[in-house]
Amino acid sequence: MNEKEEKSVLPPEEPDFEDPNFNWEEWDKLGFKGVAENIVTDIEAFGTPLIYGVYGRWGSGKTTMMRAIQDCFKARKGYKTVWFDPWWYDHADKEQLFLGLLRKIEKEIAPKDNTTLTEIGVKFTAGAIAALRLVVDAGTSLLGIGKVTEDAKKFYKDTLKLIEGEQKKQVDAVEETQNNLCNAIDDLLKKGEILVLVVDDLDRCLPDRAILLLDQLKNFLYLSRVVTVLGIDDEVFANMLNKHYHYEEENFGSQYLDKIIRHSYRLGSGTIEKLLEMYVPHTELLQKCPLVVPAFVKIWPLIGDVNPRIVRRLAEKLIRIDEVDDAEGKCTMVSNRASQDNNVRSSWSIFRERASKSFVRKADDKTQVSSGTFGFQEALLVSLCCTIAFSFLYPFPLDLENLDSRLDTFKRNGMTPPLEVLNLMYEEFKEWL
Repeated sequence: MNEKEEKSVLPPEEPDFEDPNFNWEEWDKLGFKGVAENIVTDIEAFGTPLIYGVYGRWGSGKTTMMRAIQDCFKARKGYKTVWFDPWWYDHADKEQLFLGLLRKIEKEIAPKDNTTLTEIGVKFTAGAIAALRLVVDAGTSLLGIGKVTEDAKKFYKDTLKLIEGEQKKQVDAVEETQNNLCNAIDDLLKKGEILVLVVDDLDRCLPDRAILLLDQLKNFLYLSRVVTVLGIDDEVFANMLNKHYHYEEENFGSQYLDKIIRHSYRLGSGTIEKLLEMYVPHTELLQKCPLVVPAFVKIWPLIGDVNPRIVRRLAEKLIRIDEVDDAEGKCTMVSNRASQDNNVRSSWSIFRERASKSFVRKADDKTQVSSGTFGFQEALLVSLCCTIAFSFLYPFPLDLENLDSRLDTFKRNGMTPPLEVLNLMYEEFKEWL
């Protein structure tokens, strides 16, 4: 951290949600709890069994939303909640994720020393591994025979029968495992209680592990008294599925998820705007130009992975820049320098003109009355915000001759500041960036 930067004026990004003294009302400035209450109400209406998705990019606030959902369920009668982060088990064998989940359920809701769930899981996993090893051993033996003889043919036929028998056992074991888990969970819950599994960061696991656990959640824990809330970046997970199953059809991964996760909530730009608005009282720059926040919120999807973590850092840097006496003067210097180049002057003028028509927040949807005008200072501040955001994602100065697809899209969009202006902004404020 730059020595000129100070501690955030907001609560910590990742508080200790497990702390019994943690107070949601004091910390939750962005309204996660209110949204979570609505999500929980929807989940209750959908009934069980259910796998519910909370979708959003990494850093978009999924974990906070999932914690808020868990807290809402805890406050209601008739629910037992279990938080599970499979990423902690990603270093182990992929079968360990499911066993880790079963063990976590036992620790949270079962009487002390009760290991019924993990015993069921271990039995099934051991059988699956044994069948796999049988196939591998048989294949290895066949490869070692060399010349195909009558003995080799007989060995091959016997092996096929053996493998077929093991496969039938595994098919039966799947149904048996589901029934056993259902009965065991019924025994652990009180009458009428529902188990809520909150599974976070599954999309951060290695693809084979993540996909296996998703399938196991569907095959073994899609039960009449179980709700699973799954927090993932659905785009990342869909790409995992496409690569894992070698499907060229672009929508395969999304369709696969839709078959398992029938209902979901997607974190959107509302969180970004609320977060920025929290910083307005701490910087005169934003107080003077109230349209900068809604304007930047409209632009941020074109910038890239501008999630709440980056927005928080962006706002804190803006506060530090605001402490510089000549911050506004430096912005004006950027505008003057941009006007000296004919090409830059043209694109800068187009941005300001289009922005003045589009970045005006309506005070009332019916009256069409605006809450302010988008002028010279607003255009400069939006450019500064974009510069700070890009500084987290790209090295400056931006290479205008070799743009990647994201930067090229940004440059070609007439609603965004010219990249040349962002380079000039960086030159003026680089000691703070």
